[in-house]
Amino acid sequence: MKIKFKQLKEQIHRERMLLITLVAVAFFGFILWSIQDTSSEEISLIDNTSYIVQPLSNKVILVSAPKANVAIQSPLTISGQILPDANKLKVRIKDSKGLILAESFVYGYSNAAPGSLKMPFSIKLNFRKPVSKNGAVEVFKIVPKNNSEIYKITVPVTFQN
Repeated sequence: MKIKFKQLKEQIHRERMLLITLVAVAFFGFILWSIQDTSSEEISLIDNTSYIVQPLSNKVILVSAPKANVAIQSPLTISGQILPDANKLKVRIKDSKGLILAESFVYGYSNAAPGSLKMPFSIKLNFRKPVSKNGAVEVFKIVPKNNSEIYKITVPVTFQN
């Protein structure tokens, strides 16, 4: 009787350990999947394929300069159009390692043609020397409540020496 009870206890212990292991594997698998899924949402800064249609735009922002996959140098003019209700944008120049080389706010100016749906914007930015050959210009709107970045447009670029 004691032997059967001991064997039953060991079997329950093995089953518990197996269940804990399966739950841990599932949990870490979910974590890895969510990290991979999040990182795949961003356009790779290193990829220089020309599948990007010019000009880059979404429902709020249109970036007309710089063009995708062009070589840039400091100072860089970033220009485009923005909806009037999203007047304030942030622009950022990054290298492929994620190092921010320059960033600033830019405002749309209201000398747009009457009846125009978007206001033009333009800014000239000096940026630090990059550590890598490739990078990106990002243009986006900031949500004041939580400082999140929305309507982001990422323009892949290369840096001239």
